[in-house]
Amino acid sequence: MPCNHMPEQHLLDYLEVCGFKDDPKHVLFSTWDRKEKRLSDRALYQSDVHAMIRRRLRAAEIDVPAGCHSFRAT
Repeated sequence: MPCNHMPEQHLLDYLEVCGFKDDPKHVLFSTWDRKEKRLSDRALYQSDVHAMIRRRLRAAEIDVPAGCHSFRAT
């Protein structure tokens, strides 16, 4: 999908660092494997992202309902 050159470069850098650049079937956003201390082969689901955001909001003591789209314009 075409995109601005800066996000494209960040995405390519991410794929290079994670070692996914040469694996077109690998999921783009993976969960973290705590045992192996690396990104896993399991996809990061939307519910995982929402739970992560809620944990971070609680840790920062921010008491507002927020989700993925809350940060789009920030």
